[in-house]
Amino acid sequence: MKSLQTTGCVVFFTGLIVSICAAAKLPVDGATYPSTWGVFLAFTALSVTGLALWRWKPHQPQDTVSGTASGLRPQIDIQATLSGLIQQADSILQQQPFASLETIDTLLQAHVLPLGEARQQILDQLGLKDGAELLVTMAYGERMYNRTWSALADGHLDEAHQVFHDGTEAFREAARNLA
Repeated sequence: MKSLQTTGCVVFFTGLIVSICAAAKLPVDGATYPSTWGVFLAFTALSVTGLALWRWKPHQPQDTVSGTASGLRPQIDIQATLSGLIQQADSILQQQPFASLETIDTLLQAHVLPLGEARQQILDQLGLKDGAELLVTMAYGERMYNRTWSALADGHLDEAHQVFHDGTEAFREAARNLA
């Protein structure tokens, strides 16, 4: 790709210089055009070809251009994933003792991470305004679950229980907004 652009640049400038030189010759007395008009036209065409080669970029699929590989990701049922997350969160809230790091990790990996990876799908399905509201609500819930994990790791069970409850309520609100 780089060599094609380099070649195009060289061809462009070569064609440009020769075209300018050919156009600079004055016609002989009584003639309308100089005798180098054919050279001028040929190298002008060569210069345009060089410019096209220099600036040409191959077409890429939209997914690669935007930086996501959503074509490689499977589509998920957002409502079902949110419902499963809320059910698992309710069962975690009722556990005594509250929860373990592994339980929170499992919840994050099984439900929250797929929702985070489906951001573009959410925006495509709901539109920018409604999708953005849903994503902000879910981001708050995810943040609360991450704080839960940190509080559990530090041994602060009361804080972990409270922020887990806040995160679950955020995902409940997201499910209500989605319905």
